[in-house]
Amino acid sequence: MKKALDITEGLRAYIFPLLLLATILHKYSLYNILKVDALQKVSVGDLSVLLLVMLFVLTSNKRLLETIKSSPRLSFAGLAFILLSTMVVLIGHDINRHSIIFIASSFLFFLLIIVFINSETRSNTLNWVAIYIVLINLAGLVEYLFPEMIRGFLLSLKSEHALNIKKFERISSVMTNPNPFGVFNAIMFTVFLCIQYGFKKFLNIYLFIFSLILCVLGVILSGSNNALMTMLIGTLMFAVILAARNFRNLKWLALVLVIMVLVFIAALKISPSFSSSIGRVFPAANKIYCGERIEFKDIIPNRYLSDRDRIWKEGAELFMKSPVTGIGANQYLAKNRIEPDKFNMHNIFGEILVNHGIAGFVLFLILMAGWFIRIKSSWQAVIAVTAVLSHMIDCFITYNLPWIILVAWIIALTTTDFKNSGNMATRQAGSA
Repeated sequence: MKKALDITEGLRAYIFPLLLLATILHKYSLYNILKVDALQKVSVGDLSVLLLVMLFVLTSNKRLLETIKSSPRLSFAGLAFILLSTMVVLIGHDINRHSIIFIASSFLFFLLIIVFINSETRSNTLNWVAIYIVLINLAGLVEYLFPEMIRGFLLSLKSEHALNIKKFERISSVMTNPNPFGVFNAIMFTVFLCIQYGFKKFLNIYLFIFSLILCVLGVILSGSNNALMTMLIGTLMFAVILAARNFRNLKWLALVLVIMVLVFIAALKISPSFSSSIGRVFPAANKIYCGERIEFKDIIPNRYLSDRDRIWKEGAELFMKSPVTGIGANQYLAKNRIEPDKFNMHNIFGEILVNHGIAGFVLFLILMAGWFIRIKSSWQAVIAVTAVLSHMIDCFITYNLPWIILVAWIIALTTTDFKNSGNMATRQAGSA
């Protein structure tokens, strides 16, 4: 009995870092372990995630049912969203691997939100998350400096196409491509800042600082414009609530901003991939890298959206074919004429509107409203807004397992009333 309680308490405290660690093996086949041909497409990471979630459900089923009963309208909206997506693809005979993956991921996403709401955010929980951040960024640093040294290890975790094999190219570490990796770091940078603000001395200070440094490094080496934008927006919103709380904090705010500018300029000088990526929007970035004189016109951003213009135009045309119920779960990925099986809508609102129509979009807005209404404090609002804005020019949550887990955890984190709950974080913070 005591052992069962220990397992339950351990899962409640460490389910998030355990799931993150499991996603590293997302592309690692069970065939590599058991050498059975039928298991070639069975992912060790996905299987581990499923087993961990099922174990949590079995050990905490009463709590989970109470959570569902406490929010019947949101539970109904979530279930209706999945059923609508399923019915559209079944009626249109468009059921394929993209729609199956989306429907299964949606069930997992909503289940994870309930799981994380019933988990505990302890000091050690976040320390293990920080260790995960450290590990993936150190792997990314080796990938950037010595790609051939880590090539074999990374090829066991992702495809040849997803691997950058040239020195000083954009890195993705253990993730599928540089953008999810960079924006993941940007989000966690904001999360750590806000938690440190909300609960002083909750994080190990040395691990906290080292993690922040590596998050910034991960953003830079990913060469992702979205990651840079997400980190800057998150930091600026955090700075605003810091100054609003006490104007004496403005001197620290100024110091942080100066350090960020210096780091940004240093990154442009050091990383050709970063300067090239940012230079597409701000010509000044390329001139900083080349050591050329900067003029005022170089600071003005170009209208550069990569393939977004074509992607969004294609989405608008597909939306007009079925505006009410949409074209079906994840069907933009299969039906776009730009490059099927590669491009999503690169905007979370556009993705929902095209694939699920006005009906699905209304349900999505209800779920979003339910999330934001339940946000308890300013630091939680910063995390939530940063997570949403990161999906304005991409849609990681529709195809990326670490992001499905991260966003579900962020929703639970930002809607938990730490002051009035029995969460371990409250007791830790109160005694600090």
